[in-house]
Amino acid sequence: MKPTRMVLGLAVILFLFSISAAAQAQYIGSGRCRACHLPEAKSWEQTKMARVFEVLKPGVAAEAKKSKKLDPNKDYTHDAACLGCHTTGYGKPGGFESIEKTPNLAGVQCEACHGAGGNYTKPNVMSFQNKEFKRA
Repeated sequence: MKPTRMVLGLAVILFLFSISAAAQAQYIGSGRCRACHLPEAKSWEQTKMARVFEVLKPGVAAEAKKSKKLDPNKDYTHDAACLGCHTTGYGKPGGFESIEKTPNLAGVQCEACHGAGGNYTKPNVMSFQNKEFKRA
C-alpha cells in the first residue's frame, strides 16, 4: 500500500472513530432520571454518593482529608486526580467537565453505574411510547 493511501486510510478510520465517540450517549444528570424514578432518586439523595463532590471544597471533611495526608483547606474541586471519583462521567464524552460548565454532573449519580442516560430518554427505549417498556 502506498504511503499516501495508508495515511488517507488512517485519516478515514480516525474520522469514523470520532463520529462514533460523538454518537455515544450523553450524560443527562440525575435531575432527568428523577422525573420517572422518584423513589430511587430520594433514596440516592440521602447517600454520601450524592454529596461526595462537597468533600472537595476547602474546610469540608477536614479530619478525613488529614487522615489521607491532604490539605483540608485546599480547594480540590478542579483537581483531576479527584474528579474521576467525585463526579459523573469525568473524562468521558459529555461527562463532567467542571463545576462551572456541568454542575448537574457533580457527585456520583445514576449514570456512574448505569451509563450515560441520553439514550434512555429516546422514545424507543425508556418511555411510554415504547409499548415494551413497563414502568414499575
